[in-house]
Amino acid sequence: MISSDELETFKKSCDHFISINSFFSTSLNKTQARSFLKNSEVTEKSEPILFEIDANPALVINKQFADVSPYSEFPAESEVLFMIGSIFRLKTVKRSSDGQIWIVRMTLCSDDEHDLKQVIIDMKDHFVSREINLRTLAKLLWEMGKPDLTEKYFIRFLEQLPLQDPLLGDLYHDLGRLASYVGNLDKSMEWHKKASVVKKQNQSSITVCKFI
Repeated sequence: MISSDELETFKKSCDHFISINSFFSTSLNKTQARSFLKNSEVTEKSEPILFEIDANPALVINKQFADVSPYSEFPAESEVLFMIGSIFRLKTVKRSSDGQIWIVRMTLCSDDEHDLKQVIIDMKDHFVSREINLRTLAKLLWEMGKPDLTEKYFIRFLEQLPLQDPLLGDLYHDLGRLASYVGNLDKSMEWHKKASVVKKQNQSSITVCKFI
């Protein structure tokens, strides 16, 4: 759902570029995508809208989207996640054939588009001010209200870290806070205990180094 004012802005932006300033969750399954609209509350100032995106991975140098359904609690949703700062060219804004929703058709742009190069540079300066790793992605997914997917990305990042990595304790704390957030206090305690152990080990290492 979007506001009527936002819809008017889309209508006036055909053949222009639009940028997404957050992660953009989509589905490969059109029927599934439309089913989400049934659970949305329609008001006088809101409009049901469906985005149809043409995203050809062969034309995109830097991968800007990924199929995250294998890590989702609901794999049948066929979720595809577009990265922060993804830029699209808006093609058309039209009513669906049944007149029930608005269809916004747009195409994911590549870095090589001649008239987009300066836009890409500006967007990178604005959005990519720091490296986006799995922990960053997990935290953003948490903000999007996806705790199950958040945990899976935290765990994936955890599996990549060496045993002596200084981030290990912070990651255990993240997992502890996440477990507490979803109401699993026992699991939260386990993660926080691991974080405490890592903290003590790090302090011991520092003491030994100073002594030497």
